[in-house]
Amino acid sequence: MYINDTKHPFYHSNQIIYIVKHVEVFKAPSRFNGTLPQYIYTPFESAACGLDLLSKGHEYLLSGHFSSHNIATTSLCGQILSDLTPTSGIIQEWNEVDDLQKVALQHNGYEPCHKGKIQIDNTNKTSIIPTTSATTATTPVSTTQQIQQTPTEKVIKN
Repeated sequence: MYINDTKHPFYHSNQIIYIVKHVEVFKAPSRFNGTLPQYIYTPFESAACGLDLLSKGHEYLLSGHFSSHNIATTSLCGQILSDLTPTSGIIQEWNEVDDLQKVALQHNGYEPCHKGKIQIDNTNKTSIIPTTSATTATTPVSTTQQIQQTPTEKVIKN
């Protein structure tokens, strides 16, 4: 897509514009009232952290932010990756996102201000345990113990 509006903030920049359908949103500014823009902007080249490798018809787990002009942007830097499951690249296709990572997403486990950690007990019940430790705020899913995963649908019903 070509930007042909001289007043557009990205008019003079090389940007890829993806037209997307948001399937599931885990966090969005309240000013959008649950409706996000269908356009996502990213730098044109991967050397500038642009996502120039997304394919039409695929579902991805993407993170990004909104500019001061309410423009959705994303880049290679700052994408969410699982600590538990190796992925084939920097961007995860939705079918590669494991169940524990989905639980973390649904419970704001990747929030910088999150003050808890996600725990799964012997009954496969997921809970968030409050803590004051700053280290768990950015790594709520890390663990050295083997975790028994539960399908997301089961966790949500509990």
